Amino acid sequence: MTDALSFQDIKDNSPRYHKIMRFIMFIATCSWSRNTLDDYSDSGLSVLKIMLRVFPLMIIGIYAVFGPYRHYLKTLKRPVFWALWLYTILGMLCGLIGIMPMLSLWKGIEIIVTVLWIAISCHDEDSTRREIVTWLRYIEVLLYWTLFMALINPSVGFLGSHTALPWLRGYIPMINPNGLGGLANIVLVTLIFLPARYKPIRLAVIGIIFLFAQSRTQYTAFAAVIFITILDSIKTRKLGHAFILSGFLSLIILIALGALDRLTAIFLRGQTSDDLTSLSGRLDYWGAALRHAKLFGGGLATGSRSLAFLEQEVFRTNAVNLHSTYFETILGAGYIASVPYLLCLVCSFIRQFYRFLVRRSPIEGFFTGLAIVLAARSIMSISLAIFCTDFYTLIAFWVWLSYTKQEKIVFLPPPKPKVRRFLDTKPTSDVINKDIKALEN
Repeated sequence: MTDALSFQDIKDNSPRYHKIMRFIMFIATCSWSRNTLDDYSDSGLSVLKIMLRVFPLMIIGIYAVFGPYRHYLKTLKRPVFWALWLYTILGMLCGLIGIMPMLSLWKGIEIIVTVLWIAISCHDEDSTRREIVTWLRYIEVLLYWTLFMALINPSVGFLGSHTALPWLRGYIPMINPNGLGGLANIVLVTLIFLPARYKPIRLAVIGIIFLFAQSRTQYTAFAAVIFITILDSIKTRKLGHAFILSGFLSLIILIALGALDRLTAIFLRGQTSDDLTSLSGRLDYWGAALRHAKLFGGGLATGSRSLAFLEQEVFRTNAVNLHSTYFETILGAGYIASVPYLLCLVCSFIRQFYRFLVRRSPIEGFFTGLAIVLAARSIMSISLAIFCTDFYTLIAFWVWLSYTKQEKIVFLPPPKPKVRRFLDTKPTSDVINKDIKALEN
């Protein structure tokens, strides 16, 4: 396999039925929807919503267990899954005695099916790369679809979830600003670091979608990715590329300073300075979560929902989201199950930075950029605590790390071989004869 990953050159030789299953799996990960506090009153959930999500996952689960690639399920024994299994299983068990047992069971099934699919699809380094390539292509097409939907329905734009088909309402994740910004960020990272056809046009379109998202967390993550890109260009001695990119960023900063008032208004998004000080209310949510956190949680993916009833004064804005993977994990699964999982998150991100710093490889830059995006979203979003596209990307990232861990990392170049110079020593006749014979051979 080449060093640059070459997304455009990787061929998917999977059977047709496997490709169909992969597409079903991708659609099932589209879990962003707009939920209000009323959706969780009386501890109830929409049966239709559950069935629309569980039915395709049941198909994937049956295929993974009984399909032609079931012998790859031995991958589940790899240490990369141990902390995830603890988090999922214990979170489900806690949920069975919680206030929303069906929700915990539902989310647990989603995570388990995701791991089953990745186990049969990502069974070595090459197959893992292939799956990541295909997944990113799906994401990019989905972003184009979002742009198209926004153009034909400008009254809603990127901030709503209404579609022409009522049964799709609430199930188009990219229109959610955070989801839109996150997915666009991942595609931008792909296009920046890796070879691709029609790269300038694709960068321009995805960049426009990214700006429309108006997600401040994603903007911050992208700024860090740009910094990593410049560093990668310097490491690979592409100084012209680094100079052009730095000049382009300087020009953007100068333009931004000239329209500072307008950009500030966009950044505030109608919020006051007090709202920003509390991180749009997140500090209140996180404080409430810590007050109710225990060794055993209230159930997988129920942290935000249960807290909405326990701390109604804090959630006065009808919010049902803690906006943090860390706090959602602790509140939902408890300290015992969440700490190992969160350590896996942090250690994998740090490890990828370490690999990037000691290697000169575009693929290391790509996965470092991906780690930045996932790390930023985990602070301000619950996407890595529950099942969604980001969660799938994280598991594939973990598997890739586990399959490439044996690669040797060299901090310093190897020492130069010692060469005997003719003037330093006076060779004997025997040495001269040996040298002559070596040259003749």
